[in-house]
Order: sequence, then C-alpha cells, then structure tokens
Amino acid sequence: MTEQNRKDCDKILTHYGVTGQSLIACEEAGELIRAISKAKRQSGDSASVQNLISEMADVLIMMEQLKSIYAIMDSEIDDEINYKLARQLGRIQA
Repeated sequence: MTEQNRKDCDKILTHYGVTGQSLIACEEAGELIRAISKAKRQSGDSASVQNLISEMADVLIMMEQLKSIYAIMDSEIDDEINYKLARQLGRIQA
C-alpha cells in the first residue's frame, strides 16, 4: 500500500469514525470469505477471481484502518507473520 493510500485510509477513518469502520471491517471480512468460497466452487472463472481481487482489496483497506485504530505498527505485524510462517514450516518439516 502506498503512502498516499494510507493517508486516504486515515481520511476515510476520520470521516466515518472508529465504530463505523470497525463494523465495516467485519462486513468486508465476511464478503472475502464468500468470495473465496465462490471462486473455489466456480473453479477460478474470471468473474469470480475478479470478485475475489476486489474483496481482497477491501479487506486490505480495512486492515490499514484497523492498524490506525489500534496503533499497530507494520513491524509488529511483520514479526507476527515471521513467527507464524516459521512455526507452520516447522510443523511441515516434522
């Protein structure tokens, strides 16, 4: 996400507020779940994949706003990603 995208996310968050955007984040996560299921059922046809891309973008936008709401740094998420990937790779090797 670009720096301008982050600024735009903050503007949207400021406009709609924490409570409203927190609820939208939940809705967008649900829509992503449905898009994944549809893409899987339809064997990745172009319309379902495009819908999946759209829903993924929505979720990434909302994640950026959640990071602002809870003052979460990218480095904190990166650390958690690294931990979880290493843990899962360890499980695969075991």
